[in-house]
Amino acid sequence: MLLGGAVAGTSGCVLNACPAIAYISTVVVDVSAFPAATDLQFCADEQCSPAPGEEESQHANLFSASPADDGTWSLFFDMSTPDVVDIRLFDAPGAVIHESEE
Repeated sequence: MLLGGAVAGTSGCVLNACPAIAYISTVVVDVSAFPAATDLQFCADEQCSPAPGEEESQHANLFSASPADDGTWSLFFDMSTPDVVDIRLFDAPGAVIHESEE
């Protein structure tokens, strides 16, 4: 699995006012080597993105994953930059087809 990344920042500042200061870390993961993968979950620092069938609102963190048409997924971390990320790929019925630590 190829793991590449970028960090994007947002400040929320508008016209001399900064009501909130935050950032979102984003990593792009290439899972094209696993064509049966239909869902992805990742965990870092003992927190996880939603697993298949879970609602995002069930999680206290803002971790999420979003697929792209080119076989990559964007992983969004809630104001964190973990050293290690555990990634699980799932097939359509919901079985884990690959796990890795990146």
